[in-house]
Amino acid sequence: MQLIKIIETEKGQVVSAKELYDNLGLSTKHYAKWYNKNLLSNDFAIENEDYVELPLSGRSRDFAITIDFAKRISMMARTEKGESIRKYFIECESIAKDLQEINPRVPTTFREALLLAAEQQEIIEKQTLQIEVMKPKEVFYDQVTGSENCFDMADVAKVCDLGIGRNLLFQFLRENNILRENNTPYQQFIDNGYFRVIESKYNKPDGSVNISLKTVVYQKGIDFIIKKYNKLNL
Repeated sequence: MQLIKIIETEKGQVVSAKELYDNLGLSTKHYAKWYNKNLLSNDFAIENEDYVELPLSGRSRDFAITIDFAKRISMMARTEKGESIRKYFIECESIAKDLQEINPRVPTTFREALLLAAEQQEIIEKQTLQIEVMKPKEVFYDQVTGSENCFDMADVAKVCDLGIGRNLLFQFLRENNILRENNTPYQQFIDNGYFRVIESKYNKPDGSVNISLKTVVYQKGIDFIIKKYNKLNL
């Protein structure tokens, strides 16, 4: 099922900013404010590389956005629909890449066109099967983290858009007594619903068992981090 129309161009795949906005499930209804924040006033958005404005064909401005940038915007929306769209873009990119690797040629005869269509259909069927196989793994991940809207610290650094990366964000949280030296949160911040610690076990080559702790952040925690950082740095 096509969630959002993807257009093939000489420079790659793009989508309409207006169509993306309409499908993200955002609570705000101010499209102009949305594209101004995410495109025109976004320090990480580069015009003519991440997006390009389209000729005006109605009352609203529209932009062609690259798939890579659309994935980032979808993740930053922090909505269930946004995450579904991000995964959809990833699946479409994977299918397009497989088709290009196997069939970079353009058919010149009717027979070649039929063969190409058959090969493409086979790839699509394999991709569809792979997506179905991956669904139980996604459900398992949701159960482990406790929420499909739970992010690791690398994603949080991107979503918060504070101008710092994963390592500096960890450092900031440690310096402000939110995380311990091993990058796990103090209990009060877990109780507040900001963080969760995932425990995983794996076997070392010598046969011993090692326990790994990973801190993940809920949406409530992302809002807390943004307010805390801005309060101390603005």
